[in-house]
Amino acid sequence: MSRSPVRYLPFVGLLIAPLSVQAAGGHYAVDDAMVVAPGSCEIEAWYSRGDGDNQDYTAVPTCNPWGNLEIGLGASRVQDAGEWDTWAELNVKSIVRPFERGGYGWGIAAATSYGGAQDRVEGGVIYLPLSVHVAETLVMNYNLGWAYERDGDDAAIWG
Repeated sequence: MSRSPVRYLPFVGLLIAPLSVQAAGGHYAVDDAMVVAPGSCEIEAWYSRGDGDNQDYTAVPTCNPWGNLEIGLGASRVQDAGEWDTWAELNVKSIVRPFERGGYGWGIAAATSYGGAQDRVEGGVIYLPLSVHVAETLVMNYNLGWAYERDGDDAAIWG
């Protein structure tokens, strides 16, 4: 039985673990290569706190109306350097290769954010989520993509 090179990605993850991590989304979490079941919805919500007064409350209802397209529309309440702002977020994700036990799956995802105080679209991301089934109870998720910011801080993103 031949082994797919994708199965070796967890070891790459262990090698780079001590490095700083960057990933798509305001929450800097790594997305998986799966979508919610067709015809169903879920709510993705989180709270994060950074240095000083920086914090973020986010809720994103996400639905899969047709089978292979997950659509999310949510909001964040963000405090940055003591100032509060409300952000809107739109994200979409589609799976190219469905994830399966003992294998891997990958997709493509994109998101954009609208800043309330700025009254304009402030940025967006496009990335490729990859999920690898490593062991009975372990799935490793990887993301690689690009982030656009209106202020010019565009960057490659990964996690």
